[in-house]
Amino acid sequence: MNSIRLQKQTRLAALWKFVPYALAFLVFVGTVFTIGYFKDDISNGFTRFLSYNLGLKVDHMYISGVENTDITELRNAIEIKKGQPIFSVSTQTIREQVESLPWVRLAQVQRILPNKINVKIIEHKAIATIKFNDERWALNSKGDLIDIVGDNFNHLLELSGVNAKENAASLFSLFTNWTDLLFLAKQAEFVGARRWNLYLENGILVMLPEENVRYALKVLQVLNNQQRILSKSKIKIDLRNVQKHIIIDEKTNTL
Repeated sequence: MNSIRLQKQTRLAALWKFVPYALAFLVFVGTVFTIGYFKDDISNGFTRFLSYNLGLKVDHMYISGVENTDITELRNAIEIKKGQPIFSVSTQTIREQVESLPWVRLAQVQRILPNKINVKIIEHKAIATIKFNDERWALNSKGDLIDIVGDNFNHLLELSGVNAKENAASLFSLFTNWTDLLFLAKQAEFVGARRWNLYLENGILVMLPEENVRYALKVLQVLNNQQRILSKSKIKIDLRNVQKHIIIDEKTNTL
């Protein structure tokens, strides 16, 4: 009997050794649960402490790179109030909202401690305009629609013709080695859904071929360097069969 009692006491003593560990585990679990449950309040409280005691709040916002983006739409996308705790500003959310604006290609949002937010914007570059759904749109170098535009974009190349938008990127790529021609061109018409006609500012019509367009433009560039043919006015330059001949009609009305 005494042996049984001794064994029970030994077991109880062994169990009591784990009690402190069990209590510590319960305290740890309770602390983690409490922090998890009140994490937003704790985080907000800490943010407010930093803001009002260390001056870490938004007093200034700097925006750069804006040319065509609507300022009101931009400010609505940024959604920052003066005096707002600077660490409550989600730079990722603001960047995503700014990049959703039509003209914005890329955006960078930075906190500059203690009290500044810097927003840098890289806009799409408008290469041309096109009529789409009875509205005039700007196009980027990929042929993507940017936004509806007004008369302040009249200086850009104007595209027309069936499937012109779908073939715009390939047209723009042709001007890579001869950018001056892009500035001379006032209109580009996609003819028969297969080739381009270029109308230059001085009334010259350049009829491009359906194939080997780069070669045709290279021939025209050489010809222009030799004879300054593009300095004339109201002539037609037919490059549709440039490998055999070039037809230059100086008596035609190209307007």
